[in-house]
Amino acid sequence: MVAALLLAACNPFEAANVTEDAVAAFHSRYNNRMFSELYTDSDYALRRNVEYRDFNETMQNLHQMMGEVLSTERKQIDFQKTPNGPDKAIVLMETAFAYGTAEENFVFSLGQQVKLVSYSYQITVHDIDKRIEERMESVREQIERIGTQPAPQPGRTGRALTEDEIRQLPPEVQEALRKARNR
Repeated sequence: MVAALLLAACNPFEAANVTEDAVAAFHSRYNNRMFSELYTDSDYALRRNVEYRDFNETMQNLHQMMGEVLSTERKQIDFQKTPNGPDKAIVLMETAFAYGTAEENFVFSLGQQVKLVSYSYQITVHDIDKRIEERMESVREQIERIGTQPAPQPGRTGRALTEDEIRQLPPEVQEALRKARNR
């Protein structure tokens, strides 16, 4: 590995291969929810700037919202020479997750070991809208499953939900019903 990194420092093609391996290792740990290992194995610069709790929460939220990584493709890679430390590779990936796509930005230090210096992502807006619509459809299905109807309108007949039926609804629907009752 050290020989590969020394070669990578001189050869951008080899450095690109080394960073692709690092991205693959990151995604493997992400898919296995090994967020602690991602954090503890990262570069000191990341650990100095980001609290463990914040990193772990970000990774958990991303995994919950987007699911596992299915595939990824490098869109861009740039190298940054640093006079007093290891060179850096800035890698932009287009990644397909189980529930959508995102652009991932990795910064790796290319010292004796490849270390994650920074990670960020940008979820495709279309995928966010799609997830919201899927969640709303799920809520509609739950409402239909328990046999509820919209609140009675003037001149229309209907029935009120029982407390047991309300408790079966998702929390956001329960809250909306409570607000509607208080109007």
